[in-house]
Amino acid sequence: MARIDQAPVIFPLSLLRPNPPIICLIDGPGRSSPVTGTRVEPEREKRGEKQVRKGTMESILSEQSATVDELVEACIQAFDEKGALKDASLVRMFLMMQPWYIPSTDMAKNLVLKSQEESCSAERRTRICHLVKYWISEFPAEFNLNPELADQIKGFKDLLTTEGNERQSQLIDLDSV
Repeated sequence: MARIDQAPVIFPLSLLRPNPPIICLIDGPGRSSPVTGTRVEPEREKRGEKQVRKGTMESILSEQSATVDELVEACIQAFDEKGALKDASLVRMFLMMQPWYIPSTDMAKNLVLKSQEESCSAERRTRICHLVKYWISEFPAEFNLNPELADQIKGFKDLLTTEGNERQSQLIDLDSV
């Protein structure tokens, strides 16, 4: 099974900018190609190097293509620790289109795994919780229509509480859906 960050994806980032529309096919890390079939950075591919891009909004918007993992990372980074959203356009568009690229249950699993990484700071975990909170508030039907997704998020909330992260757990409210 392909990892989430390696799954082929088409994401029209140009919708976020006034440039002419460009839709890129993401064929795994470091191997993006526009729909025309032209490869981006073929010299890196020939040398066998993997392109590692930080999932920031600026890097994604400047590249006009991104893997799902990079987009998830940019969405996490779009929130500050207090839950203020720096720019809602990328986050909203990704969450709206995300079911086309990755099942919502896989997306939820990915967020839970990111929050459980050893290197995950309390600030990063809080940002992840704000992303989940935003996801629930902006797309409640997705949680209403998918009981498995709702159960996963409830499990994440319970896990946070069990681990003593009550403040973060309180950010996630599925009772409103």
